[in-house]
Amino acid sequence: MKKISHFIGSIKIKSLLFYLFFWGAANALSGQVFLNPVANPFSLKVSDMRQTPCFVDLDGDHDVDMFTGSASGIFYYYQNSGTQNIAKFMNPLLNPFSLKTAGAYSRIVFGDLDQDGDFDLLLGSERGDLEYFQNTGTPTAPKFANAVINPFSLNPNRKYMTPILLDLDYDADLDLIAGTETNGIVFQENIGTAKVPKFGDVIFNPFFIESAETDLVPTAADLDNDGDLDLLVANQSPSFEYFENNGTKFMPAFLPPIINPFSIKTNTGDPAPFLVDLDHDGDFDFMTGQTAKFNYYQNTQILIATQSFWNTNALVPFPNPASYQINLNAFDVSNDALLGIYNMNQALVRELKMDQFENIILSELPAGVYYIKLKHYHQVCFIKFIKI
Repeated sequence: MKKISHFIGSIKIKSLLFYLFFWGAANALSGQVFLNPVANPFSLKVSDMRQTPCFVDLDGDHDVDMFTGSASGIFYYYQNSGTQNIAKFMNPLLNPFSLKTAGAYSRIVFGDLDQDGDFDLLLGSERGDLEYFQNTGTPTAPKFANAVINPFSLNPNRKYMTPILLDLDYDADLDLIAGTETNGIVFQENIGTAKVPKFGDVIFNPFFIESAETDLVPTAADLDNDGDLDLLVANQSPSFEYFENNGTKFMPAFLPPIINPFSIKTNTGDPAPFLVDLDHDGDFDFMTGQTAKFNYYQNTQILIATQSFWNTNALVPFPNPASYQINLNAFDVSNDALLGIYNMNQALVRELKMDQFENIILSELPAGVYYIKLKHYHQVCFIKFIKI
């Protein structure tokens, strides 16, 4: 899908824009807006120092569970007993599914490396090796074999590895990118197959990915909705560096980093981020594990509009999520604006009057994700909220 950034400076936003927005096609820097971090959300309990979260559906119930490495090397499994829209994590299980304590300061990632339909586990740690735990169970009942060190010709040999598995060249197999303590980003292309992986030579700082920071922890997603994978990389400063992929899905090429993009704020060292759609609303939120807590950054993606007609800071709903009422500051909204609440199927569920806008009662709405649409002549703004 092509970017729609060339529409944003124009007055002529038509119905196509409305359709694209609901499916996440927003300009990267104006569309992605992350709220301030919430500590230990969704009933999460911190159990170790420097837990590094990873999200995957390990029990096959169509919501994402959370799995973490840790400073001690213990694995922690937080099963999601909630729903796709409203996560709720149970108390953690230690070293579940036949796993044994691994290297200290571990970072884990899941991927189906043998193409048998379940998720295998790959781990980096202070040791400098990559440990592979094959899932010999099923998609709903995992069981992990003993660790194999540096399989499939993997051999980055750098301490404090923070791996991610992703198909960076769009050839239907999983490649490896990893952050390191002092050697930047490393890359190994899968030159084998999806079922029988084999990784090529180590390449340092590939595809123009260059960072002057240390203790890099990458996570990947298509954050600008152009069909390829971008990188968000945390570091010890602490800050987040956004590397936009300006190449193609077949041949990546990353732009120089933008520091703390998308209104992201951090003031705690060593964040370990993971991008995931935790509220099932079609955009990427992210969770970080840090020294003694988890931080959740919800992606509100509040604005896609022409020019600066509205003060977008005034249009952030609070509280969000909400059960009974949300509040907005309507000072900068014209009396001529047309207002309505839409569901994720793009159906109008309620028209709003100006005197209802600042305090919107939600009691009649079913739980779910909604958008308030503001329209003033040809200018359109969308505000996302969640009813719980």
